Amino acid sequence: MCTILISAAAAAILAGAVAGTFGASPARAASSDPGTPAATTADPSGSETTGTVNALRSNQRNGSFDLQSHRGGRGQWTEESLTAFAGSLELGVSTLELDTHSSSDNQVVVWHDDVMTSSKCADAAPAFPGDPAFPYADDRVRDLSLAEIRTLDCGYQQLPGFPEQANTPGSRIGQSCRASTGRH
Repeated sequence: MCTILISAAAAAILAGAVAGTFGASPARAASSDPGTPAATTADPSGSETTGTVNALRSNQRNGSFDLQSHRGGRGQWTEESLTAFAGSLELGVSTLELDTHSSSDNQVVVWHDDVMTSSKCADAAPAFPGDPAFPYADDRVRDLSLAEIRTLDCGYQQLPGFPEQANTPGSRIGQSCRASTGRH
């Protein structure tokens, strides 16, 4: 599963960088891909427009439906956790939406917010004894090292406004695939 998530995230980043659309909306990124075939579609006004078709996106003409899981399905599970991604895939989603940030040591982590908000993440322990930066909750992701981020419990409570969310206590951001699955 980690391999799938890492591969998907890396492919999206590379595709965006190659197409020059890194940071653009998925629709813009898809429409600027020179390798996708052109198609004629009807816009809401009824007129036809020529654009491109992204093979990974749904195609209304063939009846497919793109079921998306925002932040891994945060209404159901701890957002952007391995539990959420696995649960979403078991439900049959076709798109896992996720966000990434860079830590202070330039490691990519999957997390939505640019701050490790204490309403979502609780300090568990310092990354090393006597760490002057501890506690880390409410610090910016970019100001924390991967080791510091990994200590935060980001599944310790159900988020307000999500009464059906099953929280995953002990959920760590930046948990390596090696640590969670035994794979490299």
